[in-house]
Amino acid sequence: MKKSPLLLMSLRAAASMLLFSTLASTTLAFELLNRDMDVNIFKEDVSLPLMVTASESAVSGDVFHIQGEVNVTKIIPVMGRQIKALILAQNDGCKFRVSSSEPEVEVSDAAIHIRVTSGAEIWLCTGFSKTKVVQETGTIVAAITPGIRNGALVLNLSSFEVHDLSKISGMLGIEKQLKNRFKGLLNSFNEDQKLSQLPDVLVENGFVYSSATLENTYRDRQTLSLEIQGPNDALTLLKGSSCTDHQIERGSVPSLMSLVETHQAT
Repeated sequence: MKKSPLLLMSLRAAASMLLFSTLASTTLAFELLNRDMDVNIFKEDVSLPLMVTASESAVSGDVFHIQGEVNVTKIIPVMGRQIKALILAQNDGCKFRVSSSEPEVEVSDAAIHIRVTSGAEIWLCTGFSKTKVVQETGTIVAAITPGIRNGALVLNLSSFEVHDLSKISGMLGIEKQLKNRFKGLLNSFNEDQKLSQLPDVLVENGFVYSSATLENTYRDRQTLSLEIQGPNDALTLLKGSSCTDHQIERGSVPSLMSLVETHQAT
């Protein structure tokens, strides 16, 4: 995700509202943020609707939980276009020719499934002579699953298979080459801290991604549900922030924390 103050502002708002709901012994469920988020993923600019929510149940012992939901419907086709581009990049002039259908992409079983039909030919090219040696048509199937690694969001290649291209794959090692290049593509996401990690200020305060689940929701909408967790010290997020609904001065932090701890102990 693009590093921006939006998530920090959301967590600060959550801290403020959860603090006062706890002090007042009330139960609240509320939406913290609902707006588009611009990201660049695999060299494509995409605008993703983001919603962040929380409730009183977000406070659990020593842990503070916030839920995020990202509509990733626009990202799913990007995955298909990337694997098609990788296939076509295998073309090697006269000697090796490859074609690709438009990718079929769907979300099921918490994973992105991509299926591409590919035609491949090996030619013997010498001077003015060109002879087709092998021709096959097969399918390439991949599955990508979001996950969490060391508190960061990652994309895992859970499966990658090439069917009915055994002769060409055996001669040129196409399956291994494509698999390694696609893994490299996903790693470019995983290693980009602007996409895979929370903003530095949240990481420094002990907040991490704790779970990621991909699913189909209504009307062919694909959603990535994220949970973020950190230490149950909500007021830490309010230091230096501007809270319009409930202004909290830095000097009042110790006494307010004392009230929260007293309430939780009873």
